[in-house]
Amino acid sequence: MASKDFDFSHSEGNPGKTSQSKHEVSVNDSCGISERKKAEETITFQANLLSNVHDAIVAVDENFVINYWNKMAEEMFGWTANEAIGQPSKELFQVKLDGLSREEAVEKLLQDGSYRGEASYRRKDGTCTLSDVRSKVLRGPNGELKGVVTSVRDILNANKWKPSLKGTPRT
Repeated sequence: MASKDFDFSHSEGNPGKTSQSKHEVSVNDSCGISERKKAEETITFQANLLSNVHDAIVAVDENFVINYWNKMAEEMFGWTANEAIGQPSKELFQVKLDGLSREEAVEKLLQDGSYRGEASYRRKDGTCTLSDVRSKVLRGPNGELKGVVTSVRDILNANKWKPSLKGTPRT
């Protein structure tokens, strides 16, 4: 593939023109558009996957402000994505972890890089749910905190989600 570098020197007396032919530029542009379209399709596909998993997926930024909220999070917790995104997770959830304060849990999560355990989350209607939680710290290329992604599965009401297996044929 031809280089996408541009020469800002003058060519043929026209400022801003390069010595590339019009054909080279259009080939470069069409390859760039094709690559960009493929990248957009990949991102759309991945977003669709996250939106349709059976666990609530919630992501927060480095300040623990919610920046991603999938459909199952809406169902499980009662807040729409529009209501949840932009809210501090501490205020929205009021999470209770067995034997740890929120501050201790966050410190341990950041130190270990991940968390797996049970937690009680407050829902929009004020009720609480006992959940299996898996969190992973997201770091930038220099090790700086970028956020946390968490998968939450309601284990208190798990039986209401299980289909009846009685009489189900084996495959």
